[in-house]
Amino acid sequence: MPKFLHVLTAAAMIMTFTQPATATAQAGTTYYVDATGGDDSTSGIDEAHAWKSLGKVNETTFHPGDRILLRAGQRWTGQLWPKGSGESGAPITVDRYGEGGKPRIDGAGQAGDAVRLFNQEFWTIRNLEVTNEVPPTGTPGENLRDLRGIHVSGDNSQTLDGFVIDAVDVHDVTGQVNWIGGSIAGNAPGIRFQTGWDGSKKTGGIVFDTTVPDIHAPPDKATVLNDVVIQNSTVANTSFAGIVFKQYTGDGKNDAGETIATATSPPGSPRWG
Repeated sequence: MPKFLHVLTAAAMIMTFTQPATATAQAGTTYYVDATGGDDSTSGIDEAHAWKSLGKVNETTFHPGDRILLRAGQRWTGQLWPKGSGESGAPITVDRYGEGGKPRIDGAGQAGDAVRLFNQEFWTIRNLEVTNEVPPTGTPGENLRDLRGIHVSGDNSQTLDGFVIDAVDVHDVTGQVNWIGGSIAGNAPGIRFQTGWDGSKKTGGIVFDTTVPDIHAPPDKATVLNDVVIQNSTVANTSFAGIVFKQYTGDGKNDAGETIATATSPPGSPRWG
């Protein structure tokens, strides 16, 4: 399978369309998570009372200025999807604490996204190791699935602002390979052709995209991701894309290459994508 290696240095990739006004920094609560010494029944608000599981984090709605700190050198299997949104000047931050290597989030092919945000904004994700790999089988490509390392998305027809991905290492994501065109006669395990723009370029190490709640009745207004920074990070050994930015257009295809979605704009009007 193809391999990709991308090394990003400070401000190597910045997508900024409008810069939100700076607000006074808002103090939040710091939560600690320890995979070996934590306990989900505790408060999580100091190292001695750290939470243990991703599940506890995922069921919590965080607020502007909050920090979620994962203990260095620890590993979690599954998906990290904390809820809530920050605000300008007071993002919600995921980071590490303590000495040791970057805390590891391993999707292990059990979740489409090892780290996920959806219809959320003002988040900083820093100092994580992220992977999402299905082990190979005896058939090449059979382990490729609809997988991503870090995935930021939305479908609420709003502008979602303020994302920073900093000092993360994403690797070994066995995402399936979907091509916009070509012939479906070339389809093979883990590789599909004639998927259209919406079906293609949707797996990889770090994916920023938007979608719609119903592909047969898309809303009039697009969801927009604005003010995105990816820096000081690496993406390595992904079976398809390294870093993806895309917006839904309405050209989704079925397995026969036939369009099954409704375009997002009337004929003669600019399409979202």
